[in-house]
Order: sequence, then structure tokens, then C-alpha cells
Amino acid sequence: MPVVETFEVEGHIVDSLLLAKILDQILDTGADYRLVDVDIVHVRDPIFSGVQRGVGLGVDNDSLMAFSMTGGSISDFQKNATVFNFADLNVTGVTITGGGAQTINAQNGIQLLNSTGTIADNVITNIGYAGPADAYHSRR
Repeated sequence: MPVVETFEVEGHIVDSLLLAKILDQILDTGADYRLVDVDIVHVRDPIFSGVQRGVGLGVDNDSLMAFSMTGGSISDFQKNATVFNFADLNVTGVTITGGGAQTINAQNGIQLLNSTGTIADNVITNIGYAGPADAYHSRR
């Protein structure tokens, strides 16, 4: 059984390439991770496209693992601000800013699969779709 550690990344602006490398190294050690006051930006194609990629923050575990993000922001993403899978979450005080009413690719703020925990006191704005296809949203 691996030793469980908690790693904390605090107060940085992180582009999509660097964040993936940091989180992959943390997961390779079997650790939980926590982001504090980290800004995630520019996770998209150079020219906004209809390709279903461009996730600001993806947490995809094989089993339930703790993840925490406190403060910071996620902006300038192509598809989703976040996607969480098998995560025990504590996501608070995060500002998520979408690209407004998109005509090519609908954006999502927070997407959850097989996860539990707390998502509270976040600000999510400018998420929209204005294309020709029928669309819907849910809010709990």
C-alpha cells in the first residue's frame, strides 16, 4: 500500500500543460491533492472550435480520492471548466468564467461523475449556448 500524502499547490497562474504535469506526478505517488488560490487559464484550441475538448481542470480517478480547490479561478476554457470523476470534493470560493453565449460549442461549468463531497460558495458566470441545436441545463 502506498504512503498517502497531501500535496498543495498555492497562488500560481497555471496553464493547461503545466497543470497536467503537476497533477500526474502527484497521482503517481497515490496522493490526494489540494489547489489553493490557483488560476487556470487558456485551456482551448488557438481558434475556438466545436471539438469537445478543452477542460480547465480534470480529476479522473479509478477510485474515490480526495480533491480540494479553494479560491482561484478557471477561465478561457473551450468545453468544461471542470470534470470530476471518482472524487471526494471540497470546491469552494472558485470563480469560473465562461466565454459567453457560444454558437459552436456549449460550455459547462462543473461536471460530476461518481463523486461526492461539497461544492459551495463558487461564482459561475458567462456560461452559455446560442447555437442552432436544442439545449438544456440543470441546476440543483
